[in-house]
Amino acid sequence: MVDKPNVQSVVYREQQSAFLVGVLRAMASKSGTIGYLGGMDIPIIHRVGKGYAEGARWAVPGIAIIDNVTGTTPATFVDPARGAELAHSQFDRASM
Repeated sequence: MVDKPNVQSVVYREQQSAFLVGVLRAMASKSGTIGYLGGMDIPIIHRVGKGYAEGARWAVPGIAIIDNVTGTTPATFVDPARGAELAHSQFDRASM
């Protein structure tokens, strides 16, 4: 927290901002299916994914959500090939 006259500190849980992203993504979906691709398989990434899914389902009840995480080590955050592979898989599953 910063205590300065021209600064406003805001504290929130990571899943709260993800909820809003889920709402927007669900509202923009034309297929009724959306995806979530998280980095490392850790609690914070799961909280973000859950917030995203809850927001999407709040906006569009019954929307389908395809979710994945890229792996279990910190290296997964810098593995664009694995991310691309999972994203392509999500696109393929959404178009079935």
